Amino acid sequence: MGSFIRELKRRNVFKVGIAYLALAWLVIQITSLAVPALNLPASANSLVFFLGLIGLPFALFFAWAFQLTPDGIKKTTAPTAKERIVKNTNRKLDFIIIGLLSLALIVVSYDSYWSSITTDKSTKGDLKATAPSIAVLPIANMSTFIENTFFANGIHEDILTHLSYIKGLRVASRTSTLKYSDMRPSIIEIGQDLSVRYMLDGSVRRMDNHVRVT
Repeated sequence: MGSFIRELKRRNVFKVGIAYLALAWLVIQITSLAVPALNLPASANSLVFFLGLIGLPFALFFAWAFQLTPDGIKKTTAPTAKERIVKNTNRKLDFIIIGLLSLALIVVSYDSYWSSITTDKSTKGDLKATAPSIAVLPIANMSTFIENTFFANGIHEDILTHLSYIKGLRVASRTSTLKYSDMRPSIIEIGQDLSVRYMLDGSVRRMDNHVRVT
């Protein structure tokens, strides 16, 4: 068994396997980034992974049957007096492995950096943020009496107070929503500005002894 392992090392089977795995992993990572960018079908990722998997036995076989020599790739033979020269030549595999691993590190760093940017943007601007959150917009006074504006403000305060008692729910502050009393952009724009998932909007109308809250 020991002699077989030494022969595998002499024929650089282990090095070729490592280099192949590094190259295959690098191609898979690049493909995963290129497929959505080029609008390719998702099945392309599976195809690349499958081709990389079935190619490994062939790479190991050629590493066993052939070797890199100063004169090019030749069929593997028994050790000769030129074995030292062949070993020096096979150091090229070491540089290939180092280069592939360096490229893999660059791809991983880029992918992690891009993912962090995307996550940060989605947390700030996406209405489907992970944490439950809500903003209560100022309650509009639909009555003809100006003094009913204070009544509408009181309804607004009561709603905010009761919502703040709900554990795990983030409620946007009253001061942050007051600026929308006079200006009313779209609901999506307000949600992105306040970084909340849900929005509560409404109005009150008071006539005599009757109050309608919408």
